Amino acid sequence: MIELMVGLFVLAVGLMGALALQFSSVRSTQSAVYTSDAQIIAQDMIDRIMAYNDVLTTDDDDDYHNIDTGNAATDPACKDTGCTADQIKAMDTYEWQQIIQSRLPGGRGTVSYLNNVYTIVVMWDRDRTGVDGTNCGGNPAVDLTCYRVEFRL
Repeated sequence: MIELMVGLFVLAVGLMGALALQFSSVRSTQSAVYTSDAQIIAQDMIDRIMAYNDVLTTDDDDDYHNIDTGNAATDPACKDTGCTADQIKAMDTYEWQQIIQSRLPGGRGTVSYLNNVYTIVVMWDRDRTGVDGTNCGGNPAVDLTCYRVEFRL
């Protein structure tokens, strides 16, 4: 009887270890999926900027400076009628916001421009804990996880 109980105890410990390993594996896989999605989403905005940067002027209001999907973006509804430069940026911002929010939990994206360098940051709540801080590399209990890419035209 004692041998049976010891055997069951060893089996239970082994199963608990296997379960913990499985949980860790699923968590790592989900984190990798989010990181891959963030890379794809950042590349999407790079493609949008490269495609329309010639159309837009150098005025800060017309180009891809200072985009933040944390601010509500609206669809200019100009695809069928043709878009102005302002509407192109608004449409790209709106569509990018929709992509981020649909693929990343608590997702947010920013685009900034300084010294001829665009910086694109895609942020998400990796652990789904409801954090919303935007200090990349800061406190994971408060801040979103970030993927950052810089490029020069």
